[in-house]
Amino acid sequence: YANLRDANLGGADLGYANLRYANLGGADLGGADLRDATGAGGQLLSMQGIPSGRVILYPTPGGWVLVVGCWKGTVKKLKTMIATDQGWPEATGEMCALRRPSLKAVIALCQDHIKRHPQVIADLAARWAVEA
Repeated sequence: YANLRDANLGGADLGYANLRYANLGGADLGGADLRDATGAGGQLLSMQGIPSGRVILYPTPGGWVLVVGCWKGTVKKLKTMIATDQGWPEATGEMCALRRPSLKAVIALCQDHIKRHPQVIADLAARWAVEA
């Protein structure tokens, strides 16, 4: 059981890594290569190919964390951000409009993924003795 809480794993090559029981709470996975990695709690989701950059959704003992390119937050915060053209990192006006449809699809996929794994946060919190 690796405790990677608050670890800076940005840009790390984690391909094929077994992160199934890792505590990734507060970890920075931006730019990490997670190709074929086994996710924390077995439920890590990784996508490439959208205009905003690589997408990583991973569970932590404190909740789900979403990374899109250089942005990091929750699915709810991403949904709030893309509702306007304000507060986007590295995008304004026309770029926001261009990226919005892909990000809406990312949100829908993340919401579905989270819904299909209702116990993962509680299980990680119990394993790492953290209040969810």
